[in-house]
Amino acid sequence: MNFCSRFFYSKWETEGFPEGTPADTPILYAPNHQNAFYDPLNLAGFVGIKRQPSYLTRADIFGNNAFVDGILNAFKMLPIYRARDGVDVVAKNEEVFEECIRRLKAKESIVIFPEGNHARKYRLRPLKKGFARLAFRAEQEHEWDLDLQVVPVGINYRDHLKFHSDMLMISAEPIRVADYFEKFKEHPNRALIAIRNELRDRLHETMIHIKNEPYYETINEIRQIHDKDLAQEMGLDPETLIGQFKAQKKIIADLEQAAREESPEMPLLQEVTTAYTERLKLLKMRDHVIRKGNYSLALLLLQGLGLLITAPLFLFGFVNNYHIYRLVAHLAISNFKDDHFHTSMMLVLGLTLYPIFYLVQGLIVGLVTGSFSIAVLYVFATFATGYFAMQFSMSAKKWWARWRFFWKKRQQNPQVMEAIAWRKSLVEKLKSLMGKAAEEAVA
Repeated sequence: MNFCSRFFYSKWETEGFPEGTPADTPILYAPNHQNAFYDPLNLAGFVGIKRQPSYLTRADIFGNNAFVDGILNAFKMLPIYRARDGVDVVAKNEEVFEECIRRLKAKESIVIFPEGNHARKYRLRPLKKGFARLAFRAEQEHEWDLDLQVVPVGINYRDHLKFHSDMLMISAEPIRVADYFEKFKEHPNRALIAIRNELRDRLHETMIHIKNEPYYETINEIRQIHDKDLAQEMGLDPETLIGQFKAQKKIIADLEQAAREESPEMPLLQEVTTAYTERLKLLKMRDHVIRKGNYSLALLLLQGLGLLITAPLFLFGFVNNYHIYRLVAHLAISNFKDDHFHTSMMLVLGLTLYPIFYLVQGLIVGLVTGSFSIAVLYVFATFATGYFAMQFSMSAKKWWARWRFFWKKRQQNPQVMEAIAWRKSLVEKLKSLMGKAAEEAVA
């Protein structure tokens, strides 16, 4: 996972994770949940712990056949049951909790998604109490001497469905369960609520959380339009995901404050943002193309020449890899109606099918040429040029978008000029509104 995600993502960063989790500390990882199976896969690849955790997983994916269940068990996945699963939920979950406690006692770690389900909105949903019940029960059964830690983890995607997008994973300070001993002894239910609220607050710090519903889309668009510029103004590195994250958190906080205070500028900002995003859709361009603004003709021509010269490498990589990519995409999309699963299943299937196809294609080349060396060389070339073809394709799309923007701007195309004007207006209104929010905060 760690290796493959370097190809799957354009950028990925982790923040707050220690070099290694102490071997004598049981951990209950509690991440937010926005992207189905890919969230636990990311956690497996990026936490950097020596002891791979076990994962509490919705029970309806178990029990279909022994082979699938065997794979799930091999991946250290444990079923957690819900009322709609048509079983004795209490009895079934009792067995699972006992197994979790046994593993925690053995200094292993468990991953539990406290929201209880997945959804794509950039927002933390209400937390269930299951993680707290498990944590307190584990400590109770070991006389509050287990030293169990609950680690909040925020998983932040630039785009949940887009291949080669960005991913930032942040962990907050662990919550020591034993610190709730006195509160639990006095009133167990209040202790459950208290630790749940503490986890909620710490998760808010580690993830993009847009609480306001009426302005959700507006705030979500603006945070990604203005994050790099604001990060630079804040003295952060705008090219790092953590720098962009901190800028986005400020944008969200200021805009939500303005919305709470019913600022008359918020509806105007919403109107301008909608107008700008509609122009982008009409032009089939992304904001970063407009944001850059001025492009050098000489540089564009040089980049185009570079793409032309390297096109043969792209063609080799494309021809030898595209059929595998199409098969992986088809299997993922056709077998899962819920598109939350598409990217994760594409990665899982890719991990399986790409090596098989490379081996088969290498054997065919070896049989045809009668040379083992050529077969090995072909396999490595197929992998390397496949990665190059992916990068080439994205670079070509960006180049074409920049070229179109450059040419249309030079011709004073009305739609392009409108998009530039709307973006300028958006940034001006945003800065004015955020400036007022900052003045009020100081006051």
